[in-house]
Amino acid sequence: MIITGVNKKMKSLSKILQLIRPENGFTLVELLVAMGISAVVMAAVYSTYRSQQQSYIVQDQVAAAQQNLRAAMYVMTRDIRMAGFDPTRSGGFGIADAQAGSITFTSDNGTDTGEYGSGAIETGETVTYSLSGKNLVRNAGGGNQVAAENIEALGFAYAFDNNDDGLADTAADGSIKWAVDSGSPGDGFLDLCLDGTTVNVSVNKIKSVKIWILARTDKTLRSYTDTKTYEVGVSDITPEPGYMYRLLCETTRCRNL
Repeated sequence: MIITGVNKKMKSLSKILQLIRPENGFTLVELLVAMGISAVVMAAVYSTYRSQQQSYIVQDQVAAAQQNLRAAMYVMTRDIRMAGFDPTRSGGFGIADAQAGSITFTSDNGTDTGEYGSGAIETGETVTYSLSGKNLVRNAGGGNQVAAENIEALGFAYAFDNNDDGLADTAADGSIKWAVDSGSPGDGFLDLCLDGTTVNVSVNKIKSVKIWILARTDKTLRSYTDTKTYEVGVSDITPEPGYMYRLLCETTRCRNL
């Protein structure tokens, strides 16, 4: 009697457990469908992540290039604006060399003596800007100092007042003539205009300087090709594949010339 009662209770308990925890599981088809859906979702998440990461890298590289470009232009225009500063009117200061890819100028800034107006060109008063490799360099007598990195090209052109009427000389169409010294460095004369015509003007007649700086990103960007051709002064620059470029052009009035 006792055993029979126990068996009945065990059977009842077994039925209750079956109701609470049914033994039916997932079929193989259901598992495959779930795995397929999970794979699609994960692929979409990864694709979004990669896209966002690539966008961030591009924006970071471009922002760095633009900041580098603006800083370089600011430094150069500040210096060039002071070209020819000559408080004693000695006549010994001004633009010494006006090349298409470099500029050399002097100003009486008191670097050596610590005071203005010495009237003589002293240490640190002759400044040259040029390109060395991919670096914009400034040389004030102590060797090249890097002013900006990742600079692809540097260009200059010069407006002049050859007839001393106080205005920059213009072409027949009324546009300002921009010229460079394409001859031997330091020969003291502008000889080639950007429109291809020739002139023979002393660098002492220069009144304004136009500056082009072409900067590029520090690293290559995947699957990116810049198809533009950039005009930098008298040169046309074809970009290298993978790099993104930014060009800045500014005109500086040399108020002391």
